[in-house]
Amino acid sequence: MSPTLSRLLLLGTLFGATACSSMTLSPRIRTNPPSAALYINGEPVGSGDERTHEIDFTNTTRCWIQAVRRGRPPQIVWLTRKQVEAKMNLYDGVIELSWEN
Repeated sequence: MSPTLSRLLLLGTLFGATACSSMTLSPRIRTNPPSAALYINGEPVGSGDERTHEIDFTNTTRCWIQAVRRGRPPQIVWLTRKQVEAKMNLYDGVIELSWEN
């Protein structure tokens, strides 16, 4: 096999592996109290009781997660893909937003 063909095969393999990697993460998100409304990138996703949510990083480098509780200022966190991955690894896959009482 020629060196040029070998390089092309290697580049094709590397590109294929990169193209197949997922840009979606699925952390568990919860709020304290669980009755707070939860939004991901401005879209309502329900209440803050702990559950898995998909966060798509295909067209963005950051996401924002917001928890809203009546009578309190909203809790907002901006996270990059790497930060979401780190929180998932450090905190048993859970991202928590809460208010101090």
